[in-house]
Amino acid sequence: TKKTDLETFNMNAKYFYAYDDGAVTDNDIVANISDTWYVTKDSPWNYFVQGAYQWDQFQDWEQRFSPYAGVGYALYRLDDLTWNLKFGGGGTWEYTGDRGFDTQFLFETNVDWTIDELQSLTASVRFAPEVSDFSNYLLTVSTNYKLRIGTKSPFSLNLSVRDIYDPKATGD
Repeated sequence: TKKTDLETFNMNAKYFYAYDDGAVTDNDIVANISDTWYVTKDSPWNYFVQGAYQWDQFQDWEQRFSPYAGVGYALYRLDDLTWNLKFGGGGTWEYTGDRGFDTQFLFETNVDWTIDELQSLTASVRFAPEVSDFSNYLLTVSTNYKLRIGTKSPFSLNLSVRDIYDPKATGD
């Protein structure tokens, strides 16, 4: 994450793997990138671009990419707390399967809270329905609590919860 008075840039990737009773039960990657630019130093209005990439061994689409762009409004924009609402458009392209590219709206809210010098919390809810069929959507809910191991250490403990719901997805 890189933050200035006029811009917030964030990039992250997470790998999930689970092995239970001799079988792999989860094997996927989620990567996100976003850039938000504020109209002025003190303005709550902003515009953004963002993208998400997913690979999942257990889905028929295997890989998908979701780029979006739009406008946002910061309900809170303090040094230790940012709460932003976003509206935009984009879509989701799937590498395999028969779904192809879905043109989507984007409705999102995200919070970034620096609790103290060692702790922070980020959370978001993203709803991306297909423009012509709101029953075809992606709903992503995620939260991450971060506890740094000392003030000068680059290491931290993270507790993350995420769910990406796709009503049309099929898996093994």
